Amino acid sequence: MAALVFKPHVAAYGSQSLPSPAVAAKPSEHGDPSPSPSPAQNKTEEALKQITLFLNQASVIETTFRTDKDVVILNNEYANWSASVEGYLGKYLDESYAVQFRNAPASPYVFDGMPSAAAGAWQNLEGKKAALIELISDLRRGK
Repeated sequence: MAALVFKPHVAAYGSQSLPSPAVAAKPSEHGDPSPSPSPAQNKTEEALKQITLFLNQASVIETTFRTDKDVVILNNEYANWSASVEGYLGKYLDESYAVQFRNAPASPYVFDGMPSAAAGAWQNLEGKKAALIELISDLRRGK
């Protein structure tokens, strides 16, 4: 079985912040330039993009495990993914987000034929995905 190659976007935290895209003022419907997004808006947009990337990585971990059913890979990839997400949340948003993520309730579900040794990582992965989805909603609402 081929090992899943997991390369988290910010695992090394090589830079102090994520690169922010250049934002140009766009004209309003009246021809006046609209104000540029605030630093807080930029930070929120960057966080939404990164959290979406983390959710996509979790989906890759799930798909690979469903295909290979390799417990060692699932456990290792879940641990690496979880640590990367928690580190990002604590560093780039706020430590309270990292604490909330760390303590996300596990999903009670497994799939038929799942090796019992994988159930804990699988359930934690699913629960932490749900926490990230909730976080996206909170960030969009400005909480």
